[in-house]
Amino acid sequence: MKIMLSKALVFAVIVLFIGAGVIPSISGYIEKNNEFYDKNYYGQNNNDFILDQYQEIFNDRCGMVVNSEQKSAQTFKPSMTNLVKIELAIGSGEYTDSPLIVSIRESLSGSDLVSVSVPSNQISIWPPIIFNEIDIPDISVIPDHTYYIVVECKGQGAYTFSDNYLYNNNYVRGSEWGYWDHGGGNYYWREYEDGDFAFRTYGTGLGNPAIEVQEIQGGFRINAVLKNYGTATAIDVPWSIELNGGFILMGGSSDGTIPTLEAGENKTVRLDSLFGVGTTTITVTAGDAVKKATAFILGPLVLNVQEI
Repeated sequence: MKIMLSKALVFAVIVLFIGAGVIPSISGYIEKNNEFYDKNYYGQNNNDFILDQYQEIFNDRCGMVVNSEQKSAQTFKPSMTNLVKIELAIGSGEYTDSPLIVSIRESLSGSDLVSVSVPSNQISIWPPIIFNEIDIPDISVIPDHTYYIVVECKGQGAYTFSDNYLYNNNYVRGSEWGYWDHGGGNYYWREYEDGDFAFRTYGTGLGNPAIEVQEIQGGFRINAVLKNYGTATAIDVPWSIELNGGFILMGGSSDGTIPTLEAGENKTVRLDSLFGVGTTTITVTAGDAVKKATAFILGPLVLNVQEI
């Protein structure tokens, strides 16, 4: 009996060591779209480039059609000085034989800073839609300057570019754009602020913090979610929450400093106290970033928060 127990204990130890080598440690990984990604992959050195900006929530079964008449674009603000590669959640139609044209521009009507033609057989056929690598010639970019990823197909067939529209506008440093017929053959670019295409950008060079006010939340008093979208740690980030309007008896403003905010990290700040009544405008600042919202104050409660 003792020999059998000893053998069982040894077997359990072996299984434990094997499992430790195969199963990722949850503390070292983050979950996105029901998949696990190595934390070190985000905002840190990965061979010769660094993942900079990204939006990874998307529906792998549908998206915006890109063909000879319709185009799509996604804006982003880099935090690094060089752009070397992008990845797009896009799929090719089964019978598409025209290349996918991907360009980087400073404006939708401006000239291409860089443009590549990707053969259709190098883009995965959907469904499902997955991330496809688009290797572009390296270009210099200005941190916190807005750029457009423009996606086109000028010949036969179509591609499907997936997004998070109607899910969650969780990339606040840009938005998706569509160029298609808005009625009567009237084609023009239109911004969809409530959505973003699924994309990743990679860079090299000097990394910078990039602080944004991601969300203003109501309920009991006011919370604001701040996020560092950059590739470097932010130090001593000043923040403030201020109310303007309504009858505020107590707690019209709060401020403070966040000692450190790592790349990709969120931090929630809160109004210290609040008691009042009426419609008010909330202004949240974090470094140079500003976001505003309207709300109705009822005692300590903050109702019907609408970002503006």
